[in-house]
Amino acid sequence: MSRQLAITLSTLISVLILAYFAADLDWAAFSDAFSLLDWRYAILLSGFAPLLLFIRALRWRVLLPSDRKYNTFTLFEASVVGQFAIWVMPLRAGEFIRPWVLKKLDGVSYSAALASIVTERIFDLLAMLTLFGLVLLRLENTPVLVKAGAGVLGTAAGVGAVFMVCAYIFGDKLTKLCNSLLERMLAKHFPHKGSPIKATSGRSVSTWPKTAPCANGKAKYPKNPSGWNKEPWRSLKFGIYKPHYYQYTFITEGTGSKAKFTIIARGDLDCDGKYSTYKLTGKVNPATGEVERSAVIVKD
Repeated sequence: MSRQLAITLSTLISVLILAYFAADLDWAAFSDAFSLLDWRYAILLSGFAPLLLFIRALRWRVLLPSDRKYNTFTLFEASVVGQFAIWVMPLRAGEFIRPWVLKKLDGVSYSAALASIVTERIFDLLAMLTLFGLVLLRLENTPVLVKAGAGVLGTAAGVGAVFMVCAYIFGDKLTKLCNSLLERMLAKHFPHKGSPIKATSGRSVSTWPKTAPCANGKAKYPKNPSGWNKEPWRSLKFGIYKPHYYQYTFITEGTGSKAKFTIIARGDLDCDGKYSTYKLTGKVNPATGEVERSAVIVKD
């Protein structure tokens, strides 16, 4: 479905929904209630709307990937467009339009922007559940069972919110801890999985499959296990033994404390000459001797 058709259908659905509710609306009561509106408060509150969207733009900047800088005003513009779309289109379509606008204005990956919005909503849900539980606890004549459930719900949501904040602030330390626990578990249950890659002082580049994505006119590479049974893929214990979309490159350079690596996955899912690329880099920390990995960099 084309974007123009999707927008047209969404607008038509919105108009039909508004028409349906307008048909049953008591316009006389609506007019009486509207006449009682204190315009001083209305004007005051209308000034808070842009401020709220600006604060949301600041929060969005924090949740977006940290591999680049973001213009706060651009995020504000995308937030305004997204909020307007939420008001006039069904199914909160503005949540999907906002990352699309950011991609058009600032070239940010749509998938990365959409993932940040999902994170926003998780934070919002945890905050609302916490407040909901606190409100239920303060209500009088609330059944004991409901109070107990509210306490559990609020506590669980609060703990989840604290964990997410800690994960953001101490992300590197938590990542190292999780990796350490995972490596110990794998070493215990799979002691023979994986083996060291032969050190080389120069730069080594290994790519498989050898042909570029869509070189044969097809987005998927055919099943070809021969390359995965060779180094370095055999030592990495990595291989895809079925048709797949991406070409993989493993780059190593240096030895000892100066060793570093780069892993790249590149694909052309539509065979339009535009590549989707995933890149991960790593190096040895000279002070601790531990391998430090970067975040996955996504480029659509």
